[in-house]
Amino acid sequence: MQSKNPVVETAIKVCAIKSIVTKPSFWKENGGTRSEPLVRGDHYRKFLGDFSEETILSLPDKDKIQVVGVREREINKIFEDQVKKYHCQQVVILGAGYDIRSYKKNRANQKGKKHAKLYANVKYWEVDDKALLVDKAKRLGEDKNSNSVYIAADYTKIDLVGLLKKNGVDVSKRTLFIWEGNSYYLEKSAIQTLFTGLTKAFKDIVLVFDYFSQERLNKYRADIQEKLEAMDKLSPSRNGFQRLLDLWKTGFDDLTKFSDTYGLRVIRNQSTTRLAYEYKLVTKEQENKLNHSVCMLSSFKSLK
Repeated sequence: MQSKNPVVETAIKVCAIKSIVTKPSFWKENGGTRSEPLVRGDHYRKFLGDFSEETILSLPDKDKIQVVGVREREINKIFEDQVKKYHCQQVVILGAGYDIRSYKKNRANQKGKKHAKLYANVKYWEVDDKALLVDKAKRLGEDKNSNSVYIAADYTKIDLVGLLKKNGVDVSKRTLFIWEGNSYYLEKSAIQTLFTGLTKAFKDIVLVFDYFSQERLNKYRADIQEKLEAMDKLSPSRNGFQRLLDLWKTGFDDLTKFSDTYGLRVIRNQSTTRLAYEYKLVTKEQENKLNHSVCMLSSFKSLK
């Protein structure tokens, strides 16, 4: 791997997973009937460098590949629908990582395609760690979407709305917020502050994100705590388990109740196991042991 920055390293691993799900044969080879790629294009390979997809494929647990792939596909569908159907022209990506939606929809990649003119009018604001965004810009080079603004910041520790305004976001316009792979790593208070600020400032807003149930996270944390307590205090594994315990924080058991607090409506809310079945990644719907879902919340009065 080309970077020792842990944020960058994690983002590259996610890219490797997202690159794998573009392979047409992957799902048939792993118990499904789908013969088409879940996500099209080999764009993520741009970020892998010397990191091999085989590192991910060698893992015994393929659930992570399925969850990340399904999440990517579902969020893509919502993003594209917002642009094509509702002509949304502002997209903010929080904790953007190596998100490539702006790259896939740049003028060069959309040339000659049906909705090229619509995507040419979309502006993006990508918020994340400075080192990651610098690395991302370097890897993209001239392929970086000229309509994309990179904002190097921890969005939980700043005046996010103020910074977005400063960088050209118009709070009076319809805005899509993509919040992928972030919610469960934040304290509940940080999420409350985030949603309060966004819903007060933006009157026409869509938020799409994935989440775990709090019940599932509590059980997971309890299992880790039990292992830590049974472990020798000098065991070299303790630090790894402690990091896991510190990592997972917040889930949602009642999404409707949460949404109502901020004047939002739940437009779509599907478990990733249900989506995996709909996308033909598996032959029968599996039990949602992870309690992981992808949802879409909105303040739009006419949004269906």
